[in-house]
Amino acid sequence: MRYTRYNYKKKSNKGARSFGYVITIVIIALVIGTAIANAIFGGGFSFPKGFNLIKKSSSANASNGDAKSYKNFEIVQCGYYSKEENAIDIQNKIKDQVPVYVVKDDSKFRVIAGIYQVGKGDEVKNKLDGLGVNAIKLKININGSDYYDSLIGGIVDGYLKMINSINDSSVKSVNTDEFKKWASAFEEKGDKAKEIKDIKTHIASLPNDFTKDKIQGEMEFLDKLIEPYKSN
Repeated sequence: MRYTRYNYKKKSNKGARSFGYVITIVIIALVIGTAIANAIFGGGFSFPKGFNLIKKSSSANASNGDAKSYKNFEIVQCGYYSKEENAIDIQNKIKDQVPVYVVKDDSKFRVIAGIYQVGKGDEVKNKLDGLGVNAIKLKININGSDYYDSLIGGIVDGYLKMINSINDSSVKSVNTDEFKKWASAFEEKGDKAKEIKDIKTHIASLPNDFTKDKIQGEMEFLDKLIEPYKSN
């Protein structure tokens, strides 16, 4: 890289002051421009606190009560149908009120009104009750004692971060590069080695820019991951 040397005469510092003004203006313009770009395009993906703990956790640490390695969530479900058209009818009824997705579960169709951090599910369920929609809230307790469970907790947390961001009307897309980089470091070990490999492959296939039209497919992926952890 080449550098330019500036020699200023001591008798006058007008040039230095002018140069300083220019630099200040450029910095302010960059800050404002970045803020506007983030508001319009969503900026890059940033992980919530705790991801490093999840990534570094091991079965030994988990068995010693490392509760920070695990996550609890809530899922709001408003229908489980044998016919897809019935599930879509419910989706169309409430999609303008809450984000809602139809996911396939073997030969049936589940209508999900979102996965949430603990405490948020009741708010959504109450809103659906007010619309005359029969909804239930299920707990997702990822409190296992092995490496695989810690990964699932981190994955759900990461997806919620992306989905919540993209559901903001001011956000066009969310960059997935860091999320994919984080997932690529998963160790394929233990009796869940194949499952971990499949998860890594799926996350690696995510588009670089995650947009709202991709949520439906990823919600189906998430629902399969959390199924063993659901409870009333």
